Amino acid sequence: RAETLFNQAADVQEDADECLRRARKSWKRGRLPQTAKLLSQLYLRRGMTLYAHWHKVNTADYKVVIWKQKVTDDKNATDANKHYDYYSYTLMTGADTESVVLDLPAYQAKRFDTLVGTDFECFHYSRTEVVCGGTAYDGRTQKNQCVVAPDGSTVVNVYYDRELMRIRFKYSNNNIVEFTGLYEQTFAQNGYKWSDVPPTSGYLWHDSNSFQTLLDAFTEKTSPYVLSLEAASTNCTIYHYKQGLNGKYSTNDRYSARASNGNFTFSNKFLGFTVTSYRIGNSGFNENGGSSDASEGKTADLSSTSPLHVYHERKKFELTLWITA
Repeated sequence: RAETLFNQAADVQEDADECLRRARKSWKRGRLPQTAKLLSQLYLRRGMTLYAHWHKVNTADYKVVIWKQKVTDDKNATDANKHYDYYSYTLMTGADTESVVLDLPAYQAKRFDTLVGTDFECFHYSRTEVVCGGTAYDGRTQKNQCVVAPDGSTVVNVYYDRELMRIRFKYSNNNIVEFTGLYEQTFAQNGYKWSDVPPTSGYLWHDSNSFQTLLDAFTEKTSPYVLSLEAASTNCTIYHYKQGLNGKYSTNDRYSARASNGNFTFSNKFLGFTVTSYRIGNSGFNENGGSSDASEGKTADLSSTSPLHVYHERKKFELTLWITA
């Protein structure tokens, strides 16, 4: 009793993995292609053997994934000990198979290694890795082995590292203290505190444009960022507070700084926090925040010696999770 081809299994004389990487061309009766007959419909009978003939596709897609170094890495980490966060994904279509990926005109036109913009300030291109056939190749030294696979599995990983930032404190006796850390790392991550570099009495730190009363992280985009001592009155005290996880402020999480009379310009001092309010006066602390609005770039008048209380609100993020069956 005969049954149709589409309900029967046939012996395919081809490596299974190779089959997965090729497009099926046709079923043929007979072992040799030149003598085979193209069959669109066939009934199987006893003693009949079918052979599948396959050919490689001429074009395939590949993926380019951009990665940015994690802020938690050690500032002296080697490539092998660096970790990365996903940034973006681009699908490159219709590439000639077996071509060297990094030589393809479409890839070169994208210039993935020269990305610019605010998201890449204080980051630099580090290296490219191409994954072909499950093997990772270093794009710097194994470029010619990085080819477009016919099954579309090729992935190009482009890595960006954080800049190593330097902050230099120059004392009047030519003594220089330098803090170093990866961009956006906190001082604490690298064993530093702002109080480690107190200005000389009657002086404040100045960056040639304005006074710097407090830093907590490597957020300045200039490296080296140089601070020098400049004579100033220091009769004003500033208290900075970070909002707790319960939404309240506490004197247990307070940072003190000194400032001179005049206009004080607010800025975001702490990563993950935004300056939102302030209050001037000896009774200025309030667990719910200040009575006046503050924002980056806004100023407050420090014409008196009353302390300035500045409140930094914890940032909130919304996470959307899509679950598919």
